[in-house]
Amino acid sequence: MAEAASPFVTVATIDIPRQDISSADNLAVADSTSITPWRVREEHRPLGEIMEVRREVYRKSSILRHEINKQARREPASLADLFG
Repeated sequence: MAEAASPFVTVATIDIPRQDISSADNLAVADSTSITPWRVREEHRPLGEIMEVRREVYRKSSILRHEINKQARREPASLADLFG
């Protein structure tokens, strides 16, 4: 019933070309980079007490993973740090 009142309309099509990201350099950067849901714009940051607890769990998990893998842990400040 809702679709009858407001039918689906395609407004755009996006074509994203395939990229080969499997080079050893890219894999090394990805493996040593710490990724968290908090590295986003302020308006998209996770909210609430549970998310604050998760932030610390993510951080400690990242530290342990890098220690186990004998890798330096780096926190990128920008996309240039990842793909510079």
